[in-house]
Order: sequence, then C-alpha cells, then structure tokens
Amino acid sequence: MKVLQVATGFDFSSVYQNLFQEMTNQNIKIEVHVPRKKSDNLPTIDSSTLDYKIKISKEINKLDQLLYFPRINKAVNEIEESHDINSFNVTHAHSLLSDGGISYELYKRYNIPYIVAVRATDINKYFKYAKHLKPQALKILKNAQNIIFLSKAYKELMYEKYFTKDNTDLIEKSLVIPNGIDDFWHENRKNVHKEFEDSVINIISVGKLIERKNPFMVIKTQRLLTEQGVDTHLQFVGSGDLEEKIQEEIKDDTNIELLGQINDKQKIWELYRNKDVLLVPSFTETFGLVYAEAMSTGTPVIYTKGQGFDGVFEEGEIGYSVDPNHEEEIVEAVKKIKEHNKIISNNALEESKQFNWYDIVKHYLELYEN
Repeated sequence: MKVLQVATGFDFSSVYQNLFQEMTNQNIKIEVHVPRKKSDNLPTIDSSTLDYKIKISKEINKLDQLLYFPRINKAVNEIEESHDINSFNVTHAHSLLSDGGISYELYKRYNIPYIVAVRATDINKYFKYAKHLKPQALKILKNAQNIIFLSKAYKELMYEKYFTKDNTDLIEKSLVIPNGIDDFWHENRKNVHKEFEDSVINIISVGKLIERKNPFMVIKTQRLLTEQGVDTHLQFVGSGDLEEKIQEEIKDDTNIELLGQINDKQKIWELYRNKDVLLVPSFTETFGLVYAEAMSTGTPVIYTKGQGFDGVFEEGEIGYSVDPNHEEEIVEAVKKIKEHNKIISNNALEESKQFNWYDIVKHYLELYEN
C-alpha cells in the first residue's frame, strides 16, 4: 500500500506533519506533494528531518491562481515528473478544489482511486464565491471513493446547501474523521489537577487575532459579565492583524490581558490549568484544534453553532455552542459552565482521548485498503 498525499496546507499547519508521521509509524508508505501559492511568508521545510519523501511544488503565480484548470494541469504534470505515478495505490486530497482537482485529474489519467477532504475554505469560499467551479467540485466528489469531513457540522451544511436528492451516492460515501492533537496534550492529561476559583470566572481565548476569530466579541462578553456583577478575568493568547486595535481597546482594563503569541505548549498548558473556559466564537472554523487541546487539560469550551466543533458532542457535555454575534447567549453559556464546571471539566478531559492520531490513522488505513 502506497499513498500520494496532496496537501496544499502543509506549510502552515502542524496537523499534516503529525498525521503523516503517524502514517509512517504505522508502516503506511506515503509520498507528499505540496502545491504552493506564491507568498512572502512561506516557511522553509527541511525534508531531511522527515521520514517520507516530500516534493514542494514550484510557487503558483497570481495568474495561475486565477486560472483554475491550467493550474491543476501544471500541478499534475509536475507530479508526473517528480513521483513514480504507477507506484501509488491511492491518492489522498486534503482539500476539495485545490487538492481534489489534482487527485481527480490523476484518476482520469491513471485510474488511481482517491479520497478527498472538504474543508471550511471549500464551503465558505469556493462554493459561495466561485460558483463557476461548482460543477467541477461535484465531479471531484462523485468520482472519489470517500468524502471526508472534519466535523459533523460541515457534513450537515453540505447536505443542506449543496447536495440534492440526486446526490444520495455522495451522502453514502461521506464520513466524519476529526483531526488529532499533538501527543504532548495526551501525555500530559495524567498531570491535570484542575483548580477552580469560586469567586471569579477565568476565561482564556487562544488563536489568531483576526476578524474571523471574533476577538472583540470575547471582550464584549467579558465586559457584559462584569456589568452583571460577575468577577471575570480574560487572557488572550495569539497575535495577528487586530493585535494593536485590541491593545488599544483594553489598555485601561485591568481584567483583560493580551499575552501575545506563545508557541511553547508547556506554557499554554499551564495557562489552561486555572481557566474555567476556553472562549473562541469564530465566525468560521474547519475544526478548531484549540478546543480539543483545551479539553485535554480539563478546560470546558465555547464554540460556534454550525461550525467545525459543533455536533461532535452533546450540548453541555464538554461545553456549549453559541451564536458568534450574540454576547448575551455567550454570557449565559459561560455562566452555565461555571455552575457545572467540575462535571463538564471531567467530561472534557475524558472525551479528549478520542483526538489521538493513532486511531485516526487506523481509520484512514481502512479507507485506503478498501
């Protein structure tokens, strides 16, 4: 069994590196092809540190980014030059149009079966704004062996908005396989001894400080709780385009701290230890690793209705889903978590076990072999 992984997002997410490393640990032979868009912030990848072959494509220029089909053909031609195509049993496309288009073309040329993932960008960007590519997206889905969603929420959204009664074949071969979290979080689960303060609600928000993550709603929530006489402390971890605006907004507020970007997992783990809740009411979210990471520390989570993490658990089991535009609803969710913090915390800690790469890769292996 040998699999070609087509992963446009490899540069910017540790998810792929963790996934591919676990695949090699389980003796799945893989090679990775990374289509790259031209950018000033591309990281350097040291392939000598990896246990699998990786090919970084030539950077896609702005013209090719606009011309979808020529871009896909160029990518496939490059794969033909840099990989032994006939050695692959299956290809795994990690996004629908950018990667799925490549796997679909390889299927047409070489009859290599493929599975394809549908991500938030596919639904919230391509299906919404690139409607001329919808017929191509449906072709990719129809010819895939399986369709992977990272969350139940996005699977249901695709059913409601883009699948019709004629697409029952797509529904039947659709699966939900979540992302895993780094082994660090699982290894430290045994060290969790959650401590809650009775007199104060400690909130943490972790992620990029950008519009999509909705940080100003987090600030509104904290201030509304304070107005209602609830002693609340909020810490932000992250950086981004809104960092200066947030700093200006909270400069006179002693109950809100902006800690900046923290990459040390141990430091973030320690921050979670005394927090009542992780609050990240993003407008869109493919999955949201921070929720699973927080759960592994026994920290309840508040996430967005209809987005990545919604539907993974029963409402109130490990936290609550909220409308990202309604601070009153978010405030009530925070209060409910505080009221039942020990039960929800224990649930979160226990349920975080399912986000392990070993079991997730076993699931993928079954799909590859079938």
